Amino acid sequence: MRRRSPVDAAANRGLPTPPSKSSSPAPHHTGTVPPAAAPSGPGSDRVPFTRTVPILCVIGVLVVGQLYTVLPLLDLFAEAWSTTTTTAGWVVTSFGIGYATGFLFSGPLADRLGRRRVLVTGLAITAVVTASVAAAPGPAVAFALRALQGLTAATFAPAAFAYLAEHLPPERRTTAMTWLTSSFLAAGVLGQVLAQFISDLTSWRVVGVASRRASTTARAGS
Repeated sequence: MRRRSPVDAAANRGLPTPPSKSSSPAPHHTGTVPPAAAPSGPGSDRVPFTRTVPILCVIGVLVVGQLYTVLPLLDLFAEAWSTTTTTAGWVVTSFGIGYATGFLFSGPLADRLGRRRVLVTGLAITAVVTASVAAAPGPAVAFALRALQGLTAATFAPAAFAYLAEHLPPERRTTAMTWLTSSFLAAGVLGQVLAQFISDLTSWRVVGVASRRASTTARAGS
């Protein structure tokens, strides 16, 4: 006598039949892992430390040094413009006002347009304005140009720090930031020494022209 299955017994008694096991095959895992996505975004495009950081440090000395290059030249400014040394001292203040104001906009500008574009464009404009200061016929024009010079010079530091943070390996960033910060501090001394040296050899107006040529050369190397 054939033994009835539980399904047949349940059907004869009018009971719901138990669910049957699915005949579909169990999923088969091949063990293949999808390939990892290639790194992208900030930091994926590395730059050489030994070339990039020294160039930015030289540019940092030239840019920040513009605040200090005029300090040993104030008496020469006063003589050339037939004014007092106190009045000529506004070439320092006007640069500082423009420099501080520029920081309010240079960071967001670098975020919007890109670090390298802001660096290159800002340096180009700063070089032209620096040479224009050397040709200023009087204090009023010099003050206006120095304010503009400070405004354009302020594009360098925020964009340079962000550029290094994004394009250097994490283990080299602290060293790079230290070098760049040190160049800003060194600019206070080197800017005055170089300006005094050049003006003693030639003229105070040559200081601005020399600064422009040095900035252009350093920018080309970047």
